[in-house]
Amino acid sequence: MSIELKIKTLNDLKISIKSIFAKTTNTLPVYGDIAETTIRLIKGFTRLGKHSVDGESYKSLPELADSTKKQRKQKAKYNKTAELFKPDKSNLTFSGQLLESLKLLKVNILARSVDIGPEGTRTPYRNKNGTLVQKTPTNEKLAQYVAKQGRPFLMLDKKGKTQLKNVVLKHLKRQLKSR
Repeated sequence: MSIELKIKTLNDLKISIKSIFAKTTNTLPVYGDIAETTIRLIKGFTRLGKHSVDGESYKSLPELADSTKKQRKQKAKYNKTAELFKPDKSNLTFSGQLLESLKLLKVNILARSVDIGPEGTRTPYRNKNGTLVQKTPTNEKLAQYVAKQGRPFLMLDKKGKTQLKNVVLKHLKRQLKSR
């Protein structure tokens, strides 16, 4: 996308910059990069066992109950686990299905927003007899459940928000350099 600049006065420069900003923030690539960066940040911090509750900083996820640790050890014997899985660590990575299901769900250019969240169904777990347990919630329902259990994970801290601003700035710089 090329934008022609005709600058004669300082006011023309201001109008041109506003035009470039509007055109840059009204394109799908910038929103795709914002979504991709957000998902990468959420996955990374969640796998480290951290989450942002207040939108300011990351804190460790609450410790798991002993019964949950025991249940996770049992399940791990009969099911494929994620690479960073540890039975006693709260990082939402038993199978990795929930974090891997995070996707860009919707772009609203007029509202300048992206909706990101889990989607899809989950592969059922196997019990100790090796049979599949059929009562498996969708990834969206599981995300709601873990949030109610004190493990919300779909938020960024200040540093994450700064990284998103940098994504937009990168797109603006690219547009300005192409003049």
